Amino acid sequence: MIEGFEVTRCVAAMARDACEELFEAYGVSLTPASKPQRGSRQHMLCGVIGFVGTGIRGSCTLLGHDAPILASCPEGGGCRDWIGELTNQLAGRMKAKFLAYGVEVQLSTPVGLSGVALRPLPRHDLEPASYQAHGGDVVVWVEVESAPAFVMDRAETPAAHRSEGDIVLF
Repeated sequence: MIEGFEVTRCVAAMARDACEELFEAYGVSLTPASKPQRGSRQHMLCGVIGFVGTGIRGSCTLLGHDAPILASCPEGGGCRDWIGELTNQLAGRMKAKFLAYGVEVQLSTPVGLSGVALRPLPRHDLEPASYQAHGGDVVVWVEVESAPAFVMDRAETPAAHRSEGDIVLF
């Protein structure tokens, strides 16, 4: 497996779209930011989830200051549980986007973390997607490795046209 720039770029775009759609579904508007604040001493929440499919594997990380993450949280929800659930939903949205390319991926269980001054250390030239919301940062980034011959080409499959919440009987 290698870290190919084109595959990583495509998956990162899927992650950005999925992140924006996810927060919008919870009534939180994300404003694109040039870069997240480095070294912020504010408390942050982080969720990480892995994905694997034929010829591809990687991880997706969602990171944010308390305010924007908690703004999306249903009343009575806990911080660590909620960042894990948000990350799980983000990866689920990405999984649906993978299907548009004819790629089926399986997801790991999300891991929730909290800390101060958390920031991505990507291994490639692609910057994480950064947003501002409710006075804090939200960042999403992916690490992707794929087989050398793996490509992300749009597929015309029935799964490519499913919408969130569709029921599929088989």
